[in-house]
Amino acid sequence: MATLLEVAKIRPYNWKCDRNDRLGSDLRWSALTEPAKFTHHSPAKPGIVSTSPPRRFDIAHTRLSARTPKSSAAPSRPVFQTRTAVLAVCTLTLVGLAGCSVSVELGGSPQQGETLEATVTDVVDGDTIDVRFANGSTETVRLLGIDTPEVHVETQPDEFEGVPDTKSGRACLRDAGKNASSVVEQQLDGERVTIRLDHGGDTRGGYGRLLGIVVHENHSVNYDLIEDGHARLYDTDFSERDRYAEAEREAMAAGRGLWQCRSAS
Repeated sequence: MATLLEVAKIRPYNWKCDRNDRLGSDLRWSALTEPAKFTHHSPAKPGIVSTSPPRRFDIAHTRLSARTPKSSAAPSRPVFQTRTAVLAVCTLTLVGLAGCSVSVELGGSPQQGETLEATVTDVVDGDTIDVRFANGSTETVRLLGIDTPEVHVETQPDEFEGVPDTKSGRACLRDAGKNASSVVEQQLDGERVTIRLDHGGDTRGGYGRLLGIVVHENHSVNYDLIEDGHARLYDTDFSERDRYAEAEREAMAAGRGLWQCRSAS
């Protein structure tokens, strides 16, 4: 049997790779019998005119290419293409699972009872924070079930039981709101937190903000703010409302935090 080198000397071939070959030890190459074309320019002899057409060598035909199967059936997908497709599907799946809840991170409708992990990027005030999820999406989170005195707009004393609607009462509440914001900022700014969406209450507020219980170092920030008198119980339904109401009564009786403003003249 003639060696490959001997065949090449006899007649040049176009070498092409069978697209149905598998990667691995059984990789084989097919030498198709389409003759290559050469262009050869012999030096012209004086007084002699050549009548034979020049032969042309087209290097473009020497490349490796995929041979189209003769069968009319659709060719089977090569192994490397199949592996690439599977890898792409797996990658997309992992990206979709990067966060605890894709719908929430993309601004969709979160589900009751979901638990999310995020990093606090900004503390807006005592009851509102901005967070960023692992996939880069962001949300504004309103701490569920509580309300701290306003610091960016005028506060309303009538929302806080027993606080007089006077200049001193308003000033006291504003200071209490600043204290609440400071407490939350010291605890949460730049920290990783868990956001628990309530099982029975709303998951988004009137401004589209995410409503949830913010947990940091195994403590409910919402509950701690009520217990320490930095916030009042907000008029909304949620599963832990009774527990929060009891904590509020105790804070009011002890005159903690904002409840000191009840004695403002």
